[in-house]
Amino acid sequence: MIVLVYFTGVSDLNSLEQLRLVATSNNYIATAIALASLGQVALESYMAGALLLIGLFFYDALSVFQSDTMITVATKIEAPVKFLFAGTTLPEGGKYPFGVLGLGDIVIPGIFLAMLREFDIENCDVELMYDVNNDENEDNGAVSIDYFKDAQTPYFTNGLVGYAVGLSTTFIVLYSTGQGQPALFYIVPSLLITSLGTAASRNEVSELWSYEGARARGAREVQEAWKKEREHEKEKQAALTTEDNNKLG
Repeated sequence: MIVLVYFTGVSDLNSLEQLRLVATSNNYIATAIALASLGQVALESYMAGALLLIGLFFYDALSVFQSDTMITVATKIEAPVKFLFAGTTLPEGGKYPFGVLGLGDIVIPGIFLAMLREFDIENCDVELMYDVNNDENEDNGAVSIDYFKDAQTPYFTNGLVGYAVGLSTTFIVLYSTGQGQPALFYIVPSLLITSLGTAASRNEVSELWSYEGARARGAREVQEAWKKEREHEKEKQAALTTEDNNKLG
């Protein structure tokens, strides 16, 4: 139903009520896409996440400040791959009637924040903050599915604050200048400053920078085991070859 409302309304934007209806239906769909993406995509190391953010920082800035590529794509392609914000009045002169926030400005920082929470969890003092067999975990018959709901998450919390600051700065500059702004241009520095600042305050900069997720560590261990097996096979084959040569001699 929401999809039908969106696609039937997007072709007729002649009233403020219609603008708000289209924006609301679009945002419902975009939220579902964003949540699905956050559930499927993950970063496996802080270094990879930081480099990804830095690369997108320059890409976003160049696409907006040096050309109109990003703004053209955001305003010409109507699809629920962005969040729409309707104003209080109809725009004049054929201007685009919505404020826009791309899904990438939510999903990319989101997977970075998820990685920070994973780092928090792996560094918490108690390995398991939740016991499924403990009756004290039950609250009116409801059992939490978050095993680490009571864990301290300084990196995630500060990163979330940094994201909010970066996003707020984007909208402040947007409404102050009246010009489209690259959200990641403001979000990326906020995320990196808050995460590295938290690490510096806790004397954990090297631990954070070298952090790898469980899947990355598992993949590296499998690769190292495969290399050792290959080396062992080569040594075994070389020994057999030497033995055969000695017999022939």
